[in-house]
Amino acid sequence: LPVAGVHVDLVRAPEQLADALKHIQPQQVLSLGVVNGRNIWKDDLANALALVNDAAKILGKDRLIVAPSCSLLHVPVDLAAETKLDAELKDWL
Repeated sequence: LPVAGVHVDLVRAPEQLADALKHIQPQQVLSLGVVNGRNIWKDDLANALALVNDAAKILGKDRLIVAPSCSLLHVPVDLAAETKLDAELKDWL
């Protein structure tokens, strides 16, 4: 079947990026799962950006989608209601 794009979970398996870049077809886009959807803690954005930049050097930015590694269904949406959290802990979320 024709496939318009492929998603890879780079949080759990960042090493698969090299293979994905080798096998992605010219008409396809690549979705990079660089935001950890299984974790409430802030992501390592420098590491995520490095993976995105590596892919952009090969595919170009127009063929990339930056995405979570999986559904964000269980990740908190807003910390505004969390008034009793320690400030340091709140900064980690």
